[in-house]
Amino acid sequence: MRVLLAGPDFEENLSLRYLASALVAAGHEALLVPFNDAEDITRVVLLARDFDLIGLSLTFQVRAREFLSLAAALKADRPTPIVVGGHFASCAADDLLLACGAMDVIVLHEGEASLCAIADRDGDPARLADVRLLHIRSCGPRIFERCRPPRRGVTAAA
Repeated sequence: MRVLLAGPDFEENLSLRYLASALVAAGHEALLVPFNDAEDITRVVLLARDFDLIGLSLTFQVRAREFLSLAAALKADRPTPIVVGGHFASCAADDLLLACGAMDVIVLHEGEASLCAIADRDGDPARLADVRLLHIRSCGPRIFERCRPPRRGVTAAA
């Protein structure tokens, strides 16, 4: 599967590089594309046309509107599955799926294994029920499904 990964790259973006490395090790192709500001939207959309899956690295809350606009532009151009991860995406997964119909899956926390599992399943949200740490857009009665590990009890130190 060909996966385009877009996110901030003012300096080396190790998060995206780890994701790309994991994808390549799993037999997929990955291309890193800088998305440093809203002016990059058109370029990212044009580059994404030849890819089967789009990954967006939404790390900073201050850039959320730009990423919502990018996701909408990508989906309007082609119905490619869009997967979003990053620090802010992990913290605001519910709100992002409610705010942006173009985002299909939110990966929570570290995403290497989850993104490879998504790519292995051709980015099809209907085939992701067994992948942990995802929020998946659903066509059913709920807006999205939670696929999280069981919550463990928290104990406080005395």
